[in-house]
Amino acid sequence: MMTPSSHGKIARGLECALVLATAACASSPSSTPTPSPAPSSAQKLMSDSGAFVARLGTDTVTVERFVYTGDRLTGEQLLTTPFPVIRKYDATFSPSGVVTGWTVDARRVGSPPTAAPLAHSTVTIAGDSATVVIQQGDSVRTKRVALASNVMPFLFPSYGPIEVAVIHARQMKSDSMPLSVYAASMPAPQPAWVKTTTGDMLDIGTPFGVLHARADASGHLSYVDGIGSTEQFVVTRVPTADVAAVAASFASRKPAGQLSPTDSAKAAIAGANMLVVYSRPTKRGRLIFGPSEKQAVVPWGQVWRTGANAATMFTTDRDLVIGGTPVPAGSYTLFTLPSPSGWKLIVNKQTKQWGTAYDMKQDLARIDMKTEKLSSPAESMTIALVPEGSGGAIQVMWDDVRASVPVVVKP
Repeated sequence: MMTPSSHGKIARGLECALVLATAACASSPSSTPTPSPAPSSAQKLMSDSGAFVARLGTDTVTVERFVYTGDRLTGEQLLTTPFPVIRKYDATFSPSGVVTGWTVDARRVGSPPTAAPLAHSTVTIAGDSATVVIQQGDSVRTKRVALASNVMPFLFPSYGPIEVAVIHARQMKSDSMPLSVYAASMPAPQPAWVKTTTGDMLDIGTPFGVLHARADASGHLSYVDGIGSTEQFVVTRVPTADVAAVAASFASRKPAGQLSPTDSAKAAIAGANMLVVYSRPTKRGRLIFGPSEKQAVVPWGQVWRTGANAATMFTTDRDLVIGGTPVPAGSYTLFTLPSPSGWKLIVNKQTKQWGTAYDMKQDLARIDMKTEKLSSPAESMTIALVPEGSGGAIQVMWDDVRASVPVVVKP
């Protein structure tokens, strides 16, 4: 799996370009993509237009409008965090629906027209490869990337290109379509997929997790639900959007900052130096802990990254005993397994991975945690290392829950 930077980092949002390589119907989403013929020139490619609003809880994170004519896809999008940015994309297609290239331009809202863009990228496709040029400030990078045939641009987190991909899947009348996914920062494409589940419901697999969506027979999306994925946005379709006007309103506000900023907890407990580095998600009016069918951010009975973005790192320079379990000095990833009947702390030996990349075989231990109800709900998730007597505790607090486990230095 690719290791993206935090969503709030503009570089990821501006550079990220996923390339969907249309492939033949397969028995499962994990099947190796096999290129299939593009729609024939006699097959009319559907024109389309619309707008999407993406929210994280009660906060708007993107507003986008797009137009697709069969031979061209253009879009304009406001990204509200960490500060307002307008991103425009423009992709061209051959008469048979094969993409021939695209550009993406991103500028900070309110910057002078003559100011250099925050990022500008151009992708030019010739045969089975693409030339990618990415400009950020004074830096210009150029590379060539091998691609499968019949590629389609997919700019994350833009949803117009997602809809175009679904339209093409509907035209192919395929219930399961494997895809090849490419981001400008990646050395090579990665697998993804679009799969119809029941009726008009479908799943879209990406390196950031599975997006759940509803689309009509033509491929028009009515909503996209990213809850449970890295990007936990809920996206709704609107007839149109005045992106410039919305951007102007955000320009006058205090910048939203990172959606889930990086933080750390550091403490010396009984002579052991301990450090936790993690990202802090915010409640934003959402249900945090609960059943998956109620769209809880952290569903009961599922392994949680214990934060957001990159994996939550724990380091100790002394051998410890955590909740009665020996943990040798070193670096680990901390996951948790919340449930209504109790929590477990998972100490995992794999490190430096994206937070959703969990390998159970790397578990060092699963340790029972004590849970209690907070007197005042915590809006932002917090991890604390708390000295207590001759030892201490690791505490995880969010919403109305505090989960803790005792820590002592191994004798």
